[in-house]
Amino acid sequence: MNKLNNIVKLINSQGYTLEKHVKELFNKLPQDLEETAKAHGALIRLRNIKSAYELILALFIYASANVSQKILAANMAIMGFANISDQAWQKKIIRCESWLAHLMKEMMPKISKKGKAPFEAKSGKKLKILDGSIILQCGTKSKRGGETLRMHLCYNLTDGHMDHVKVTDKHTAEGVSMFEIEPNTIYMADALYGKGKHAAHIVSKKADAIFRVTPNHLSLFEDELGNNKIDMAQKLESTKADIIDFGCFVFAWKKKYIKVRIIASRLPEEKAALVRERKMKGAKKRQTKDMRPQTLIYAGWTILMTTLDSAHSADEILHLYRQRWQIEVLFKHIKQSFSVSKLPAASLAHSKIMVHLWLILWSLTEQNAMVMEIALLQKEVDLTDITSWFTHSFLLKQLVCIINCLWALAFCIEDDALLLFSRLKEHRSSRTNQLATFRFIG
Repeated sequence: MNKLNNIVKLINSQGYTLEKHVKELFNKLPQDLEETAKAHGALIRLRNIKSAYELILALFIYASANVSQKILAANMAIMGFANISDQAWQKKIIRCESWLAHLMKEMMPKISKKGKAPFEAKSGKKLKILDGSIILQCGTKSKRGGETLRMHLCYNLTDGHMDHVKVTDKHTAEGVSMFEIEPNTIYMADALYGKGKHAAHIVSKKADAIFRVTPNHLSLFEDELGNNKIDMAQKLESTKADIIDFGCFVFAWKKKYIKVRIIASRLPEEKAALVRERKMKGAKKRQTKDMRPQTLIYAGWTILMTTLDSAHSADEILHLYRQRWQIEVLFKHIKQSFSVSKLPAASLAHSKIMVHLWLILWSLTEQNAMVMEIALLQKEVDLTDITSWFTHSFLLKQLVCIINCLWALAFCIEDDALLLFSRLKEHRSSRTNQLATFRFIG
């Protein structure tokens, strides 16, 4: 008993109550939560759920606790929020997609300086960055380890927020057709998007592209008829310049070629050596017998394909593409948050809801990480050698535990047993808890 008392004293000495955690959680959410929930159709009738705060808490529990809709309905009834069926919860959850997408867009960390838009081309065009990631679901199997969903992200670097998040099945490849391409905008992406058909799609929408490319995956020609194929490896190997810039035509589809510029910047020798080493290790891991000699040549360069004309210099385009790395850490943290917890196996509609919920939980974690970092800096702690992965992983797990405590501690076996039984009574069984019956009779 003394040991138990010591544990209780230890917990009480921390000075944190569940009420304080709840207030901190909701204070980080947008202040117009009620208005946006009604505007996006998440709260239609207030007969069941009285406020947007109750609804978002229920959704957080549903996402973080990995519970079924039946258990969610039972928990919400026990907590006094809504005494509705699990089928009603299913419909209500699906209706929240537009609202959650709005919250995710508002809460995503913004990369800007003093409220201004720092990332913009000299021509005044907006910059947007495209990326994608595989999401795992529980209880699924495949040759590549259970990949079942693909998340497509579009980040508005000029305005500093996430524009689009789309979830598809694993058979839908990454591509620009996943997004609403806006005119007078520059779209940047890594080599997975660096194909002629993607550049052609963006040009057809009166926008421009800056893609990192692998020349092995491109067919470059000197004219729009596909004559005189360009040997990119020979062109790079024969030059002594650190930057080369030339116009050409890239094959898009069905004898269609579009005009592009290829800009290549030579990497420092030490960095190029690391890239070549990584390429060779990857080939060995894949058990590739013969690596193309061109691959090692391309490893020494940063090669971009762009549809921007000569009004934009090569230096400017390289500078714009480097801005992409400003949010590479952002994408990395998002992907790592999905590796912390797999999504439950569900339909595509429910998976979209879960992705938006986890992105909101991740943004709350980012806010907590920022508060902690500021506190450490005020104490003059050197953060240069501290990895952010452990911090974010710890804070995300801590946030999930706090949310789970809200419904777990709300249940009292003696007081809420009848309510819980009434929620689950349709599952009839001939099984009797003999031990409980014996003790009651005795």
